[in-house]
Amino acid sequence: MERRDFIKLTAITSASATLASCGNPEHQLIRFVPDEDLAPGIAEFKPSVCPACAAGCAVNVRVMQADVDTVRNGQSGVVTMSVAKKLEGQPKDPISQGGLCARGQASIQITYHPDRVTQPMKRTGNRGSGAFTPVSWDEAIGEFVSKLDAIAASGDQQSVAFITRPRRSRRAALIAEFASKLGAPAPIAFEAMGDDVVRRANAISFGHEQLPTVDLARSRFVISFGADLLGTWNSPVAQSAGYGAMRQGHPQQRGKLAVVESRMSITGANADEWVPVKPGTEGVLALGLAHVILANKLRPAGGGRAAAAIDGWSGGLADYAPARVEQITGVAAKRVERLARELADFHPAVAVAGGPAVAHSNGLFHALAVNALSDLLGAVEQPGGIFFTPGGQSPLPNPQSLQSLSTARLVVVDEANPVYSTPAALKVRETFEQAPFVVSFGSFIDDTSAYADLILPDHTFLESWADTTPESGSIEAVTTVAGPVMKPLHQTRATADVLIEVAGKL
Repeated sequence: MERRDFIKLTAITSASATLASCGNPEHQLIRFVPDEDLAPGIAEFKPSVCPACAAGCAVNVRVMQADVDTVRNGQSGVVTMSVAKKLEGQPKDPISQGGLCARGQASIQITYHPDRVTQPMKRTGNRGSGAFTPVSWDEAIGEFVSKLDAIAASGDQQSVAFITRPRRSRRAALIAEFASKLGAPAPIAFEAMGDDVVRRANAISFGHEQLPTVDLARSRFVISFGADLLGTWNSPVAQSAGYGAMRQGHPQQRGKLAVVESRMSITGANADEWVPVKPGTEGVLALGLAHVILANKLRPAGGGRAAAAIDGWSGGLADYAPARVEQITGVAAKRVERLARELADFHPAVAVAGGPAVAHSNGLFHALAVNALSDLLGAVEQPGGIFFTPGGQSPLPNPQSLQSLSTARLVVVDEANPVYSTPAALKVRETFEQAPFVVSFGSFIDDTSAYADLILPDHTFLESWADTTPESGSIEAVTTVAGPVMKPLHQTRATADVLIEVAGKL
């Protein structure tokens, strides 16, 4: 909507709307009667959960009376209602600690976006054309149920595929239970820039198949190998708060941050020392640092699971002498020596891997090498090191299971956009073009929803119940549950309610 049109819309009154509609049919405006008691000018603050990433930050939502665009019974109009105006972090939340990143602040616009799907839609054009027509909820759910019934009658439930966004919530549990009771395969948790490699490495090194919680606040030296701690990696709000405490929380002492990467990130731009390396060689540098520490007996050698996963550890990593590391990584041997000695001297110190460093074909090697370095520094489950949030272990299905879509008769997509974010070599777009039937719970006609036969639009997080149990970001276990902060703007329905209704009709 243009700013000028928005100002006109919010300034108009019921009487003027009636008069305006008489002279110019193109500007007819329907003003719906409010269905709640309103207190003009008085703000309320209600809890919710930010949906922008998997960090699971709890937020406070400022709710006030306002005029908003809405769709009711297929008609567009305006209604006065209590709506969300602003999001802020909850000060008592162990994850957000009162902060909220730019993505979290902007997530309020999901509710008010002009391109949002406002009612159930059925495809009328070619796959991918984005041509849809509105239908009733009864018609949409009836068609969905009939497709599932037909598949069940043929005994081919294994041909139903669910693609979801990775999350730790009751919604995820419900979708998994729905698939199980139907007899379909487990949902595919799709994530474009996933951290499966880090989880696998942590399972091998430490016995925890989950992302780590980095105790930045109590660390004196943090060295990151590709993990954009202050950008979008893992739990950025919690990590930014920890970074601030690391810089300012110790009298007469300022923690140091070094970043090893091949392309400067937000974290690299804020580092005390940025160490550029050749892409795909981060793990070699990590073992080079470990070699210097072991050769000079700067730290106890140790012999835990992390070290056992590294070939040559018992021999002092002789193949990773600084001169050899310089040839492979491009980092000067003198710099390797200095960094290693600083890591040993500035205790507690911690090393962490993520992002582009683990996205190479040898990504697991890099993650295991950095884990071994962290273990050598005495950083595992120790103040200033890495912890694993209790109850946060959450292994994801094998990403290769996306290839199973080629045999699916019915594909159900929930908060995922694989057509947009998968490499062309996986041929996911071609798979959706040929799929017999596709159902999307998307709020927008994105690259994947454009290939759907039915779109059953979900409420936004502000209009429905939300919960999360974060995988990382806190040393203690955290679960956040919050109800809707406002009534739905449009003819949408909570996906959980739709699945329960569908299950009852099968």
